[in-house]
Amino acid sequence: MQNLHTHCLLCDGRDSPEEMAAAALEMGFDSIGFSSHSYTAFDLEPCLKDEDEYRKRILRLKASYLGRLRIYLGLEQDLFSPIPRPGLDYLIGSVHYVLRDKEYIPVDNTPELLSDGVRRLFSCDLEEFVLEYYRLVGSVREVTGCDIVGHFDLITKFERACPELSKTDSLGSVEEEKRRAIKRLASQDAVFEVNTGAMARGYKDCPYPSFSSLEYIRSLNGRVTISSDCHDKRYLDYGFREAAGLIREAGFDCFYELRPEFSDADRRFVKIHLY
Repeated sequence: MQNLHTHCLLCDGRDSPEEMAAAALEMGFDSIGFSSHSYTAFDLEPCLKDEDEYRKRILRLKASYLGRLRIYLGLEQDLFSPIPRPGLDYLIGSVHYVLRDKEYIPVDNTPELLSDGVRRLFSCDLEEFVLEYYRLVGSVREVTGCDIVGHFDLITKFERACPELSKTDSLGSVEEEKRRAIKRLASQDAVFEVNTGAMARGYKDCPYPSFSSLEYIRSLNGRVTISSDCHDKRYLDYGFREAAGLIREAGFDCFYELRPEFSDADRRFVKIHLY
């Protein structure tokens, strides 16, 4: 098992990197990647403020687990964050905000903040807000240089609290924009994460992306990986079995794991067959 989307107490996670690595080893993982949130000055959630300390901690941990657990140093790079320094094993590219009139509207902080932003800055036009979100997601690999596309349809996190959000999924314009984004990202060889984080926190019953999006990714021969967007060591493998079943149902016969120690860039992700 591998989980590349994890958050420790150096950003908004609850456990230290050392505690998370120990839990991963105990759960039978062969590798774990740390992906603290990149710094954004306007972020409402705790993000990575001391990147030097973060790098040092993870690199020390990597050395101490050599031969027992592969540890990788990454970042969850927000679309609106400064470009990161070199020396990382991988990047997850994510869109957590929609920008309008120089104001950043969080899509996953609270339903109230999302609704307020749509009301004030989009004149209550939820469809246009969702379309703009997917336009931004479609650009995330080009802007961030990421290896992995984080929680493709994060915008659906609050569907239970904001039923109007789920109604936009049935709009032809939204489906078209989603497919445009997926096609753009797949053509750039991005790996899409199947992310169980919202399941672990009780917001959703299924992972991101949606099943229809997974089917479309498969139709384009796109690649997927499985993660739990872990903020708590207890949930490092949360929903992995369900996620594997879902991608199999969507037509995939494999998923991908990161192996950055391979020198050939084309082999940084290796294929893991589903049985």
